[in-house]
Amino acid sequence: MNASRAELTTEDAPDVVRARRFRALDSWRGICALCVAMLHFPNAGFIHSSAIIQNAGRFVDFFFVLSGFVIAYAFRRQLEAGALLPFVIRRIGRLWPLHVTMLAVLVAIALVASLAGLHISGEYYWAIPAHLTMTQSWGYLDFWSWNGPSWSISTEMFAYLLFGYFYLAVRSPSAWLPFGAPALSIAIPNTAILLSSSGTLYWAERRLAKNDIARAKWGLLFTMLLGTLFLCLQGLEYAREPFSPQSNAYGSAFFTITGLHGSHVFVGLLVLGVVLTMLWRGKLSTERRHFLSNAALYWHFVDAVWIAVFASLYLAPRLGL
Repeated sequence: MNASRAELTTEDAPDVVRARRFRALDSWRGICALCVAMLHFPNAGFIHSSAIIQNAGRFVDFFFVLSGFVIAYAFRRQLEAGALLPFVIRRIGRLWPLHVTMLAVLVAIALVASLAGLHISGEYYWAIPAHLTMTQSWGYLDFWSWNGPSWSISTEMFAYLLFGYFYLAVRSPSAWLPFGAPALSIAIPNTAILLSSSGTLYWAERRLAKNDIARAKWGLLFTMLLGTLFLCLQGLEYAREPFSPQSNAYGSAFFTITGLHGSHVFVGLLVLGVVLTMLWRGKLSTERRHFLSNAALYWHFVDAVWIAVFASLYLAPRLGL
C-alpha cells in the first residue's frame, strides 16, 4: 500500500476535503514497511538475524491496521455514497500495474535462464495465472513463486473487497437493502453447480493418477461445462436483480464482489482448457500430472471463496448482518 499521504489527497478521493496528515502514522507505517522489507532481504547480515527482524511478520498486521484506518478516514464519504466499485478499481490500480510489470521482468529472466540451460520448475509457470489475478497468497499454492514478497499485496486485494462491503453494511444499515436480500432461486442451484465442479475435477485428478486418460478428459470437460453454466446463470441472475451497481451501496458491493469472483472463474476455465488441450494432445501423463494438480488447486480455491461470497451477500442480509 502507498503511504498515507496518497490516501489523503483530493486527487485520489475527490469527495473528501483535503484532510490533515497523520504524521505519527506516517512514521509508524514507514518503520513497519522497513522491518518487513528487511525480513525479505536475507543478505542483510546480523540485522536480518536479529530478533526484531525475525519477528517482523507482526509488523505486517500493524501496518494493515494503520492503513485501514487511513483508508477509512480518506474514503469514507465515497463509500457511504455507495461508490465501492471506483474505490476498488482505484486501490487495485495502485497495485496491479507494478506487480504485473515485475512479474513480466522475472518471467523474461527465467526464459533467458532456460535458454542458457538452467532448469526452471514448471510449477512456476503454472503459478502465473495466480499472480495475474493477485491470488498467489490465498492458500492454494504451497510454494513461493516469482516475486515472493508480493504475497502482501495479494492479501490486500481481497481485504479491500471485505473492507468496503462491511464498512458499508455497518455505516448504512437502514438503506443497505432497499430492494431486500438477493433471491436464492438461482444462487442456491448455482452454488451446487460450482461445488459439484470441484467433485468432477477431483475425479479427473484421480483418473489421471491411475493413467486413465480417457476418463480424465471427461472429468475435465464436465468441470469446464459446470463452470461455464455457473457463469451463464450468474449472468441471468444479474439480468433479474431489481438493483444495479448504480442503485445503491449494496448494489455496488454485490456486483463488484460477484463480478470479481466471476472473473476468477473465467481465468480458471482458461487454465483448465489449456490442461485439457495438453491431455488431448498426449502431452500429459501420470508423471506430469502436477500441471493438472496446480490448476485444480486454483479451481478448488475459487470454489471455496464462493462459499464466503454466498454467505456474505446472500445469507448474512437475511440474518440481519
